[in-house]
Amino acid sequence: MSKEISPDWGFQLHGKRVYFDANIFIYLLEHHPDFGEVCLSIVQSAVDKELDGYSGDLVFAELLVKPLKENNARAVKAVKDMFSEETQIELLPHKRSTFEMAAHLRATHKIKLPDALHMATAIENHLDIFLTNDRDIPTMREITVVQLPAALSHAV
Repeated sequence: MSKEISPDWGFQLHGKRVYFDANIFIYLLEHHPDFGEVCLSIVQSAVDKELDGYSGDLVFAELLVKPLKENNARAVKAVKDMFSEETQIELLPHKRSTFEMAAHLRATHKIKLPDALHMATAIENHLDIFLTNDRDIPTMREITVVQLPAALSHAV
């Protein structure tokens, strides 16, 4: 069951260059009862060009694991479609310099390597916001970390 959130919550993303963490897509693709609708709304904002949406190649790989493990061709297609031209969400590559920055972030912030790689990709590409629901992602001076609405946080 969806929880009520402020209708203007998403406006802080409008006009911004936003990196979507994997959990945003997972909630959307799996129709999460508490987060699915808000994540759909956020992705729709990218489709409607109200924000510039980005993610990394690693997110694409992370999203494909479960459908491939379950041999679910329909879900594999849904993941691939998530990053089509229609969605306006661009997948960014992870360069050698990105991995070096990720190692630095991991060493200084004690975060997992995939999270550090996502953060480094967003920072290296000069994005405005890192959108996640991972409460272990630290705040950083290099990028604004935005969590899904606190009203929903108990559902994780």
